[in-house]
Amino acid sequence: MADIRDFLLLAQTILPAIGIGLFFWGTVDNYFLTRYGGRLNRGFTIWSHPLQTDELQLLNNLKEDIVDIKERRFVLRTKIRKDFVMVNGREVLIRFNHMGQRTSWPLVGYVDLSLSEPLLEYRLSLPMLIGTILIMIVNIVVVVVLLLAFVFSWLFEAGGLRNYLSQKADLYS
Repeated sequence: MADIRDFLLLAQTILPAIGIGLFFWGTVDNYFLTRYGGRLNRGFTIWSHPLQTDELQLLNNLKEDIVDIKERRFVLRTKIRKDFVMVNGREVLIRFNHMGQRTSWPLVGYVDLSLSEPLLEYRLSLPMLIGTILIMIVNIVVVVVLLLAFVFSWLFEAGGLRNYLSQKADLYS
């Protein structure tokens, strides 16, 4: 039991540190994922679905990038957000940034128009995804193992305590 406890303590110490490192890497990766410019085939696909006919027609006919710049003034500072549809040959990258939302997991849309049936692929930062999953798994595993340890301890200890009390009651009666 001590070996399992030592392993869990080690895992609980090391894996979150790796997860935090992946979060830092993911933060930098998010910048490159969502910026205007650079290569278009970026990010990790988590979901995709077919394009509607009018969307496919727009992307096929697009010859230059569409860039929308949104500004929102706050008391002393101005927030600037860029939404864009970037095209390079038969590849398209789409970024929409909701003005009122800040997220650690921004998505981009990627479309490869050279495929026979192009799909809109939703992509995000792989290091951020792995870091999130790693920290969740560590915490879930620790909770499950501790819960199982408590249940087994309860069953063995409560049963043993009751038997011990019963034996003593029989002995001293």
